Amino acid sequence: MSIEFYDFKDKLNPPEKKQLEDIYDQETQRIKQELKDAIDRDLEHLELVNICYNVFVQSTEFNRLTGYNVRLVDPLYNLGIKIFDLALFRKESSTVILVECKSSISFREKSKMLDETIQASELAVSKQVELENSIGEQIQRMEFAICSYPYFIDEIKDLIISKDAKLCLWAYHSTPGVIKLVTMGDDVYAEKMAGRMHYDESLRETLLKGIRPYIGSLRSLPIMPSSHMFIKLAYISQQLYLDRRKREERWFKYSDVFTLFKKAIGGTTDLTDVDIEEMTKTAIHSGIDAKIFRDLTQETEDFSQKEFDLSYSRREYEKFKSDYITGKAKESAFKPALTKFREKTGYKTLNEF
Repeated sequence: MSIEFYDFKDKLNPPEKKQLEDIYDQETQRIKQELKDAIDRDLEHLELVNICYNVFVQSTEFNRLTGYNVRLVDPLYNLGIKIFDLALFRKESSTVILVECKSSISFREKSKMLDETIQASELAVSKQVELENSIGEQIQRMEFAICSYPYFIDEIKDLIISKDAKLCLWAYHSTPGVIKLVTMGDDVYAEKMAGRMHYDESLRETLLKGIRPYIGSLRSLPIMPSSHMFIKLAYISQQLYLDRRKREERWFKYSDVFTLFKKAIGGTTDLTDVDIEEMTKTAIHSGIDAKIFRDLTQETEDFSQKEFDLSYSRREYEKFKSDYITGKAKESAFKPALTKFREKTGYKTLNEF
């Protein structure tokens, strides 16, 4: 896209070039802000996911009291759906609970968010066999829950009731640091039948009292398959830096990144080695495009044999983030800048010159 942009720009007269440059700068700034907001939202989301994850990992108090534990992270990821972050399972009742964590929701997005969550829950029901294969267990009951912060709860609750959605609602209270089940009606049986109250009594009573996350929001789960690419690259770069420092080297191989991804998410997802290989290649290409990585073996086409240089140290996180956002924004701004310029001037293609 950059080649087309500069070819187009070269054909313009000085005032038009200035106009195109101004539009490009405006688009770059707009995209930079969008990227920053998206990364910040995803980091906040990952923190809330970790809070829930740390409650439901095996051998915690919650697991002992209820029998539920995390079986999958991003359980619908292989179906192309990023909604629902955790799949909890209780073997004794063959019950799965899909949990969606919502750390931030704008006023205008609440209804859309709930509609998308309802659609994802309906799709999960229709794909029960695939979910059983991923979990490795037969499912007799499927429930769904949204976990969010108290200041979003009332509006989400009203929407769940108004849309008659089969969704339970959890609130994470950062002070005193507990997750609690939100009641939406006095008749427990009716609420269970409506899908707004958990069927299992031990789970229901434990969550009504409130459960404290094990080790709080500590990143037990460093990344998810659906995490923003920047978050994946930040994690990979930091781990590579620590590993390379021990060996007093800056270069690394494809297999090093694959191993890090597999260690981080391989045991918590149903991703195959082929899936992780694809994620590894995508991340390395993104790292090269963002100038975080540098290809040292351009002469070989065999990706598995390539070696790369790491440009950032662990202490340079903010510079890493700024450079990533700036580089991605500059590259992404070419197309919308050309489109806006053509709309304003009437130029369609280079052939019009």
